[in-house]
Amino acid sequence: MSRDTNVYKNPEVFNPDRFTPREEGGDGEPFLVGPFGFGRRICVGRHIAQASVWIFIATVISTLDVSKPLGPDGKEIEQKVKFSTGLSSHPDKFDVCFKPRSEKAAQMLLDAQGGKE
Repeated sequence: MSRDTNVYKNPEVFNPDRFTPREEGGDGEPFLVGPFGFGRRICVGRHIAQASVWIFIATVISTLDVSKPLGPDGKEIEQKVKFSTGLSSHPDKFDVCFKPRSEKAAQMLLDAQGGKE
């Protein structure tokens, strides 16, 4: 279903913009819910999975500054992000720098994982 060329233009190409509405500059293709299955065999835990990912992303955005890594000279390292191909497409390994926005944010993250670093 997710590779139907009648529904998706170039379904084999990783293009997250395909799901952005046309009025926002995207392709306006229908959002795929395929990772959770279809019909009567749809994943019963899909809502928990989506909520967990949302909470994780919201936590990262609200508590951490995410930036490019710094080289020995203190300048940002420019990286070319590449994507894998195959059954699922995801970014290949790349470096990133996470820094707590404050001591309070750092403590909150520690508390959330049981106080262990």
